[in-house]
Amino acid sequence: MGLKDFVKDVAEVCVEEVEELDETVFSKVRRD
Repeated sequence: MGLKDFVKDVAEVCVEEVEELDETVFSKVRRD
């Protein structure tokens, strides 16, 4: 496993985490 593959995997995980955070933030805003 090369460094490029590792960075790609980490980036994908980060994107997923951010998308989940966005969803929770938006749902909280809509509730208010």
